[in-house]
Amino acid sequence: LFVQYPAVFEFQDDAGYLAVAGDGQATLEITSVQNQGAKLLKNILEITGDGMKDAKTEYNPDAGTLLLRRVNPKEKTVYADLYLEAKSWLHHAALVYPESQENLYDPYLLYMLHSMTSNESAQG
Repeated sequence: LFVQYPAVFEFQDDAGYLAVAGDGQATLEITSVQNQGAKLLKNILEITGDGMKDAKTEYNPDAGTLLLRRVNPKEKTVYADLYLEAKSWLHHAALVYPESQENLYDPYLLYMLHSMTSNESAQG
């Protein structure tokens, strides 16, 4: 998976695919799972949409992308999940940041989503 992300994130050598912002308050985790050719994005959208009516979504079935953004009011934390569904892989970038920093990270969400690309000949 290739995805462009804000330069404030630095990947941690000992944490695999986890990046932390310089101030330590925001994280970005990138994962990929094989989907065996199954179309999972619509299922994810339906499941999360039923459980989180206040979540904001941006779903493009033609591009195979989904952005799911929600706020936990008790924690005052934003959870943004970006998905790219390729033929054999489901790629996921998860951002978690304080609600107080939404003006810093929210403008990047759609940019990140549209920058996601997959090379299925690679490991993910």
